[in-house]
Amino acid sequence: MKISAVEAIPLAHECKIPIADAVGVNRLRKALLIKINTDNGLWGIGEAFLYGCSLQGAKKILEDQFVSLLIGKNPCSAKENYELLCWNSMAFGRSGIVKALISGIDVALWDITAKAEGLPVGKLLCKETSCLHLDKIPSYASGGFYAEGKDKAALEKEAEAYLKKGYSAVKIKIGRNPSRSDSPLKYLPSSCWGESVEKDIERIAAVRSVLGNERILMVDSNASFSAQGAMQILPSLIEQGVAWFEEPIRFEDEDGLKELRAAMKGRMQIAGFETAQGDAVFKNLIDGGGVDIVQADIGWAGGFTGCLKIAELAKKAGKKFSLHSFGSAVHFASSLHLASCLSNTDMIESEENTNALRSAIVKSPFQTDSKMAFYVPEKEGLGIEMDWDAVHSMRVL
Repeated sequence: MKISAVEAIPLAHECKIPIADAVGVNRLRKALLIKINTDNGLWGIGEAFLYGCSLQGAKKILEDQFVSLLIGKNPCSAKENYELLCWNSMAFGRSGIVKALISGIDVALWDITAKAEGLPVGKLLCKETSCLHLDKIPSYASGGFYAEGKDKAALEKEAEAYLKKGYSAVKIKIGRNPSRSDSPLKYLPSSCWGESVEKDIERIAAVRSVLGNERILMVDSNASFSAQGAMQILPSLIEQGVAWFEEPIRFEDEDGLKELRAAMKGRMQIAGFETAQGDAVFKNLIDGGGVDIVQADIGWAGGFTGCLKIAELAKKAGKKFSLHSFGSAVHFASSLHLASCLSNTDMIESEENTNALRSAIVKSPFQTDSKMAFYVPEKEGLGIEMDWDAVHSMRVL
């Protein structure tokens, strides 16, 4: 079996209600799917998670740099193909868009390999990890975004809806504070819908009042604070019993992370970093004492092949591994399968915003139990049935 074609499928879907985190506004949800065909009819699909980067630019890089390298190769040699792509982009592709493209390609190749073996990807990967397969993965509700006119009462209502669904853990956004001296919003194109730090603390307290003390509350500032700014808000987070502070500052600030983690004194954990790429970067974070919950994105940090290395580093350090998931249905299915083959899996992120790229491009929704643990798809490969009509309706290039 040989690879016969590699296709970039850029998708976009307009948000009916734009949402914002600490550093960006989502008006348009985008995804770059990568479909790989073989000469015997099997195909695989993955997503290169681009964090809002140009779909056209990423598509062009894929076509110019990687397609010719892959044509004629054995798709079931995923790890060898991963090394092939990494070495052929070593000078310019250790991070950024190129690494994301390698990630999406890797997922598609493992999808093909699992289909050829007649297994779900997660069960196939258990042969790599020597771990028992998990049939379902606990999740947390990822929401609490900023939006125009969204007040504290609306946030409380949102949190109540999560509890009714069965969630026992909720994460909300903080850090969108235009008036803060260390806010990066002054460098960014849109500073709308922000709150003061004091209002953010009120938002956290409002969600805590809905959850009660027995449920888990996390916050995510998308690395928008300086180390000093994160230190200033830390006592309020501890007071509200926040379990983890996700991306409090940029992962490059290793000294700041160590200082912040020391100040937490075990009362809170640092989770991160979804924007980091590659096992070497994560090794520095882990060895440097800057992270408690190791959090990677499968469509950005290296696909299955790269993220297995990161998860193993976390395991050796006695740390949990949690997957960032803010993409399409392909991205979420990939994340579930990766989580299912690990012994140090933590809760997976379950985005609660309206996202047609996750809900509309597959024919069957992801299934959960009453406590919002997601069942890992049982069919071979990624185990999802694509709705190609929906895919083509959202295709933009």
